Parts: sequence; C-alpha cells; structure tokens
Amino acid sequence: MTKELITERYKRARELAMSRAYRRVFGEHGSRTKEQQMVIGDLMNFSKLLASSVAMSKVTGSIDTHATMLAEGRREVAHRIINYTTLDDAQILLAISKLDEALKSNV
Repeated sequence: MTKELITERYKRARELAMSRAYRRVFGEHGSRTKEQQMVIGDLMNFSKLLASSVAMSKVTGSIDTHATMLAEGRREVAHRIINYTTLDDAQILLAISKLDEALKSNV
C-alpha cells in the first residue's frame, strides 16, 4: 500500500468518525430531540445562516469588511454542523471523493 493510499483511507475514516460524532452531539435531521432542535435553531439564528453575511457600518454606511468576515466565519461553522448532521456516511464519502478529484485536477 502506498503512503498516499494510506493517507486517503485515514482521511475518509476520520471524516466518517467526525460525522458520527457530530450526529451524536447535534442529532440527525428529522430525529433531533427538543433540546437539539433548540441548539440548532439558536446556531442558525446566531450565525445568520439564512441571511446575508454582508455587514454594513452604522457610521459610514459602507460595507464593514471586518464584521462581514466575522459573520461569514460564524456561517461557516453553522454550515459544518448542518452538513455533518444532515448527510449520511455515503453522501459524505461521495463529497470527499468529489473534492479530492477536483483538487487533483486543478494541481
């Protein structure tokens, strides 16, 4: 087995383990407890997941790039949680494979 193949298998195993861990903590879409639903809802609200992350300066009225970057960082975390808890193992492996192929073809 080549080092690259071992590394690839490790990455996939790690992603599956992380996905399962996220689902244990945050629940799975469609079968969350009331508390898990409350937490997911709070994260979606806090991260402005369903709104634009562009923040406007209250002083100048122009785009506040620092506040926008902060908002986008919050959204990225919420997206990670939502993705890990709504995709099953096969979908995650497929997404990883597609990403790997895209990265290899752009090198």
